[in-house]
Amino acid sequence: MTSFARQTRPFRLLSLALLAILAVQSLALAGSGTTGGLPYGLPSLPVMSEAVALHEQAGIAINGFDPVAFFAEGAAVGGLARHEAQHDGVVWRFASRANREAFLQTPEAYMPRFGGHDPIGVANGQIVDARPDLFLIVDDRLLLFRTEQGRDAVRANPGLLGKADQKWPEVSLQLAR
Repeated sequence: MTSFARQTRPFRLLSLALLAILAVQSLALAGSGTTGGLPYGLPSLPVMSEAVALHEQAGIAINGFDPVAFFAEGAAVGGLARHEAQHDGVVWRFASRANREAFLQTPEAYMPRFGGHDPIGVANGQIVDARPDLFLIVDDRLLLFRTEQGRDAVRANPGLLGKADQKWPEVSLQLAR
């Protein structure tokens, strides 16, 4: 191996590593991949308006996951940039054009309850970011959770949402600050 080849090899390896990292980050922002979920059901409309949790780096609702797919496919499915739409100044991504159109016809039916924040945190008076892959559909509304324990607690006892409902008007004020 020549002296030049020995000097440039580490730079080529570093470049390949950086390209791999960028590719993984791009896939994460696009929200690729799916996880398990619940059966299909057309959601009812919410009672109150709710501010939506945005992905901090990209400014995309529910970390780029398709809100319609939770209902239509019973899974957390990543949305695609080519199927983006804006609603009330928030960018939403969808896995398909059909899901995008369904959302635009009745966005309130698909938007997550408590703005996509963890209902257990809301019940405790706090804004807590949730993970879209930890979800439930209760009373035709999408709920996103921070932990499996919180999701399992609400699955076992949906009445726990009553405290979150009571606290939400006060807690949602924290989002405006």
